[in-house]
Parts: sequence; C-alpha cells; structure tokens
Amino acid sequence: MAAWLNGTKKKECLTLDKEMKLFEEFIQLTPEEIKCRNYCVDKLKQLFENNIEHCEVQVYGSFVYGLSLPSSDVDIALLFPQLPSLSIGRKIRVLKRVAQLCRTVKSIRVDDVITNAKIPIVKLTDLECALSIDISVDCDNGIVTTTYIKTLLTEFPLARTLSLFIKFLLFQNSLNEPYHGGLGSYAIILLVCTYLKNNPTEDCGVAITGFLNFYGSLFKMRMTAVSLISGYCKYRSEDDSESCPMIIDPCDELNNVGRTSFKFTTVQYIFKKTLIGINYQYKTPKEKYLPKRSRLSNVIAIAASTLVFRNAIYQRFSEQGTPTLIHENRTINDKSL
Repeated sequence: MAAWLNGTKKKECLTLDKEMKLFEEFIQLTPEEIKCRNYCVDKLKQLFENNIEHCEVQVYGSFVYGLSLPSSDVDIALLFPQLPSLSIGRKIRVLKRVAQLCRTVKSIRVDDVITNAKIPIVKLTDLECALSIDISVDCDNGIVTTTYIKTLLTEFPLARTLSLFIKFLLFQNSLNEPYHGGLGSYAIILLVCTYLKNNPTEDCGVAITGFLNFYGSLFKMRMTAVSLISGYCKYRSEDDSESCPMIIDPCDELNNVGRTSFKFTTVQYIFKKTLIGINYQYKTPKEKYLPKRSRLSNVIAIAASTLVFRNAIYQRFSEQGTPTLIHENRTINDKSL
C-alpha cells in the first residue's frame, strides 16, 4: 500500500479528491522536520548577527508559506535595514563573508558561492540535519512574494494540495530546480492559482486532472502568457525556438517567473504522462476505489531513503531528543561591510 495510505482500511472507499488530501497530509513537513529547520536557522542567525554588523536574518520561501517537501531547502535573506540599499559589489562582499564565517563551523559545509546570478547566493549544507540552505543579501523580491503567496493560499484553498503534489512530481523527475531548467515553487503556485481562478472547483481530483490536461496538452507555450491577474493572454515569442513559458509575476509585471524554465516542454510531457497514469484504471476523477488500487501510486512513489531520513529526523527532534543550540566561540573581529 502507498505510504500516504497507511492507516486507511482495506475496504475503505477513496476518491481522487480524498487521496490527494491524504498525500498532502503525508508529504508536508512534520513537527519534527519544522523543528529541525528552525534549529538550523537559529544556528545561522546567531552566527551572522553576532559577526556581521547591522545584519538581520529573515527566512522566506516555501518553508514560511508551508509548501516545503522533506527534501526542500531553506531560503534565508540577510537584511541591512539601517543601511542604504547595497550595491551588487557590497552584496558579493557580504556573501564572501558569509562563506568565510560558515567555514569556521564544523557542522556547516559551504557548497558554492554563486556571484554571477541575478540574485547572488551562497549554497550551504547543514551536516547535522542534511539540510540545504540558500543565503542571499537584501532579497526584497523573495520576501514580498512570500507574503503574496500566503494570501494566495488563503484565497485558493485547493492551491496548497495541488502545489505540493506538483512540486513532488517535478522533484521526482528532477524538474524542480529553475537553475537547471525546471519549475520553482513560485512558478508552480502561479500556474496552479491561475488555473483554479479560471476553472473553480471544490474537488481536488477534478482540479488536478484538469490542471494536468490543460498544461500538459492544451496550453500553447509560445502563444499564451500566464497571468494570475489577466488570465491567459495571447502572446507571441520573438524567438520561435523559445522553450521558456511566459509566467507574469503579479508583484512585478516586468518579471517573467518562467524565464529560466527552459525544460518546460519536458514538464508538459510529464504532466501529460501523469494524467494518463492517474486515469489508467478509472476514467473520471470522482470514481470510487479501494486503497490497494491507489491512483496516485501509478505516477509517484516515496523512496525508502526518504522514509529512513524522516524517521531519523523524528528520533532526533522529538520532544525527548531535541538538541540544544551550541554557541560558537569562533568569531571574525572585523564586522564592517
């Protein structure tokens, strides 16, 4: 039986709507996984605020608005509210300082310092928790969109369930990283909410099959722009070979959220293939079936390593096993920017 159906009775009738909600309940972060992330954030907050003058640490992204998978990283912004807007050069100097500081902590590994991206970041791994962390400086856009997404999830109640499923589906197919041509969380949420706005329903099964059919088969990427405010607009790419979708950012209409998603045609193929898998035994989303005939297990699977990892996090961060944050004594005396 699929992992998200553990606890259901063998003769209990399911609908796709119910199975989608059971999957959401299973895949979202557990209380222990939330504690784990907060522990890592507190460690970095202490390190940066004690060693970088005027620095304030703020978490943003999927962890804040509740759409993290167990494998998701944590996004952290270093803010300097007491200073004028930092130039790119100063931001890069701060990021190099961040990397320098992190190398003094045995439990943190610096994986990369990316200075030539639109938003420069330092990529870290917390070795205690096997958690990836992205550090940016003065990332106002990320903080603004995080607040906006929280309002969208309230406005569209099914968006959380659909977005978690799509995120996991793309993660399973290595299409979840915008840096590598996939779709990030913000793009997924905008696609989901735009679809739900134009195709309202209260049934998750109807919503997910309709979403997969529309974006997998009907959506013409080179002729249609996705706008949550204006709907689906006629759009013509100047480049006939363009492979990225036009997903208009409601917080900044000049920003195309899909600009790096050059593997979108592969994403569409996955959506189309997933719909076929879901409909393999049952042709309509409202049909009832037994747990052993799970529709979602035709298209997604929970790796054994994920279950082992989640159990390890539970053991370490349960009420009895929550670790105490150790204060680092190593500091770098020069705090100036």
